[in-house]
Amino acid sequence: MTLSEETLAALRHGKTLQIAWLSGEAVHTTLGGAAQGVADLRTCGAQVAARYRAQQQSLAAERSRAEQEARAKAVTDEQLAAIRAQRAAAEAEGRRQAAEAQRLTAEAERASAQAEQDRAYAEQARRRALAQQYYTPRDAYPAPSQLDDESPPPWAYRRYYPR
Repeated sequence: MTLSEETLAALRHGKTLQIAWLSGEAVHTTLGGAAQGVADLRTCGAQVAARYRAQQQSLAAERSRAEQEARAKAVTDEQLAAIRAQRAAAEAEGRRQAAEAQRLTAEAERASAQAEQDRAYAEQARRRALAQQYYTPRDAYPAPSQLDDESPPPWAYRRYYPR
């Protein structure tokens, strides 16, 4: 510890020395002589230095612990954010797949309805074709413009007169 000239002069003359930095409070001590005062001052200085080092070490340990906790919290937050992002992506993919499945289902239903309509139309056409085999089509008779005015058309109702 290095002492200033004022402190050494006070020690030689045996005056009262006021030391405030030793304990955080003002301390008065009388110095009985230069040799005893210097020894007491060095002892006090060593104690204060030891306390200061301990305090600095505890502050450094506390800072280190706080930094480690902050790093651990940051890593945890990043992991949670990554998990949330993955979950959101999975939900979006699930919604996309559900919409695609719904679209495909609707398309299949439309195709099924169209196929049913086509089958019904084909059945109706088949029945018409079958019916035309048994009945004479109108195209087989002459057009009304080609008929005589006296004779009735061949498809008209004819009266039945028994003989």
